[in-house]
Formats: sequence, structure tokens, C-alpha cells
Amino acid sequence: MIVTFTVDTPMLHDAREQAVRLAQAQGYKRITVLSILKVGSGGQWEVKLQVMR
Repeated sequence: MIVTFTVDTPMLHDAREQAVRLAQAQGYKRITVLSILKVGSGGQWEVKLQVMR
């Protein structure tokens, strides 16, 4: 399954880590980061993950 998280943080690596932690908290065991895109002019990132339980 592919899921997308929007994370509000100024740092790219923090956005990746937060998205992975959110997916783990929802019970997903196998997580692959597919893409990270900056959204707008603020510190928001859209992180797309492929997840499996």
C-alpha cells in the first residue's frame, strides 16, 4: 500500500524520520520511502511511503 504523510518541519531528514515513525506507530513493519517533496513556501514536506504490515 502507498501512503502519504504531510510533515511540518524545516529539515528534510527530520521529515523522513517523522513519516517513518508515524507509519510504525500505525503498525506497519516494512516501510520504504518513495519520495519527499517540499510543499508550499513553509516548512512542510509531503513524504510518500510504501508500507506493508
